[in-house]
Amino acid sequence: MKQTSKGIEEVVYAEPDMDKLFAGSLEYSDMLFAHVKGQAVEVELTKTEGLFGLTVSDNGRCRSFIKRIKDNSIACEY
Repeated sequence: MKQTSKGIEEVVYAEPDMDKLFAGSLEYSDMLFAHVKGQAVEVELTKTEGLFGLTVSDNGRCRSFIKRIKDNSIACEY
């Protein structure tokens, strides 16, 4: 698996399971797909802490996006 560092400005949108996300019940085995500008890259995150460090928001048109990546979080490593 090739890993590259992508900035938040390169994230186009994310696709979590919205029912689980807004119910606060995303679990370790659930997936979140972030679509970024540029060449396709697949990265697998392993949740080792209580939070990924992502703030995910909905644009009101069935599209979610990563609004913020917390510094020194699991998600920040990628």
